[in-house]
Amino acid sequence: YFPHRGVSLAFDYQWVFASPGREVKEPIHILSASAVKAIRLGGGFSLEIDARGRYVINREDDLLFSNILGGMMGGRYVEHQMPFCGFDEATVTDDFLVSAEMALRRRVLKHHYLSLRTGLFGSVSDPLAFSSDTPFYAGAALEYGYDSMLGPIRAGVHWSSFTRKAGLYFSLGYDF
Repeated sequence: YFPHRGVSLAFDYQWVFASPGREVKEPIHILSASAVKAIRLGGGFSLEIDARGRYVINREDDLLFSNILGGMMGGRYVEHQMPFCGFDEATVTDDFLVSAEMALRRRVLKHHYLSLRTGLFGSVSDPLAFSSDTPFYAGAALEYGYDSMLGPIRAGVHWSSFTRKAGLYFSLGYDF
């Protein structure tokens, strides 16, 4: 699926006061939001802008509710995993996480696409701790896509300043 126009907005609030097999001393509050916009630029080009954030309050070091980032497809390893173009590994981050990505996509033939994707993310334990000293990490990916009858087929290479290594990605079919 290679959108060239449209908007997707999502906001979610979770209040966790009980968890099977775990003692929850204080209720856990989870706020998450995302906004994705695809813009047709003309000449076969489109721009996709993606901004996401998630804040977990009173997590108490429970990995079940941690912020998880990484991979080209959100929700692959756990439901609340946020995608990031620079690395495939699901990575646990601090309680307050923000990320932004931008992809420039070019339709080169009827069903063939090339995309250049860049992104930034930062995380801290408390949103009030964000400052000019907060480290932000960059990621980039170059992707080829084919819009087949079975769904999109994608292959890409990526790199991030967080992992400081390159990687490969391949997917077949729709993201669910």
